[in-house]
Amino acid sequence: MSLLCALSCLSLCEKGGLDDLLPSAMEGVARAYLVAGDRRNAAKLIGMAKAKLESLALDAEDRKVYSVQIRETESLIKRNRTHIRPPAHS
Repeated sequence: MSLLCALSCLSLCEKGGLDDLLPSAMEGVARAYLVAGDRRNAAKLIGMAKAKLESLALDAEDRKVYSVQIRETESLIKRNRTHIRPPAHS
């Protein structure tokens, strides 16, 4: 469900011309892929988010917020070499 929501957000940003929000939307999709256990697509999307962030003329505060989000997700991708499993219920 999180992947569907993240992809919908990304699509709305793309179709609506909300270029300044694309790095954050792409980071959200990357994180959702990671939660779904798809590290390859997570890494692909985080790379796209980084490239998009570099291409935009943003103010320093927005750039900082997006950079922190991207770095956090990038760190999660590097740490989680296997599928993220939900906690076991007793």
